[in-house]
Amino acid sequence: MIVKAPNEILSKRCETLRRHNYVGIANTFIKKSWKHRDGACGIAANQINMPYRLFIGKMNKGGKHQFWKIFINPRIVIKPSSTKIGGWFPINEECLSIPGKSYNTIREDHITIVYRDMDFKIVWATYDNMNARIIQHEVDHLNGTLISDIHQTEFGLEKHKSINKEVS
Repeated sequence: MIVKAPNEILSKRCETLRRHNYVGIANTFIKKSWKHRDGACGIAANQINMPYRLFIGKMNKGGKHQFWKIFINPRIVIKPSSTKIGGWFPINEECLSIPGKSYNTIREDHITIVYRDMDFKIVWATYDNMNARIIQHEVDHLNGTLISDIHQTEFGLEKHKSINKEVS
């Protein structure tokens, strides 16, 4: 079952996975998240009551080709710097944890992320457009932030920028 707001697990930063524990946790996450993928673009572990830094996202490649990808311990490390809206674009977002509502949310259109794959190897990758937006939404979840916390206002934009400054 998808955890709904205002459940406390959704407002806490998730725990980092380690080499000794990631396989079992990742496999459990994949199994538990499978039944919730219809109609979703991504699912963070805390949305299925697992307090760990991993998510799956429905990535787009070459237009219509879509595939589910797992991200373990993701960190957004590079966003174009801007003091005003430039590479930031509004998008209407929904969230499985806030059913029946949508939010006009400002997202970066181009990001670089570092994460671990299912072999626990470090991967650096750059994403844009919808892929970048899905990743930002899910990383927000892992940081304990919901779209209802960051939407619409200029204050929301500044709060979103500060929330997404990741610390190693």
